[in-house]
Amino acid sequence: MEQIMIFFQNYGWQVSLIAIAGIVILGILKYANVFSKIEKEKRKPIYFAISIGFSILATIVHLAFKKQLELEYIVTLTFAIYAINQAFYAIYETTTLRDLMSKILAWFSEKIKEKKK
Repeated sequence: MEQIMIFFQNYGWQVSLIAIAGIVILGILKYANVFSKIEKEKRKPIYFAISIGFSILATIVHLAFKKQLELEYIVTLTFAIYAINQAFYAIYETTTLRDLMSKILAWFSEKIKEKKK
């Protein structure tokens, strides 16, 4: 958790949310069984590509809007995002955060089903 707070202090809340959003999106995709047809051994690289890929691309877009798009800064952020992404993934996998996300997604799913009726 300390790593997340240091990241937040160094890079700001916007980039912190983007970095964490990669894991949240991965959690949503896993909850929706998007990867069920992929062999279990081949899923980890895909999980990595989705969570890190989203976070880095979204950060680049964010930096472009802020007119702070510099190669050195992007490289630095890429390594920092990787570290925070791995730390948050560990938190997600080993705590009840996964269960909480599942309950929230189930609730949203129910609400959507109710509106369709």
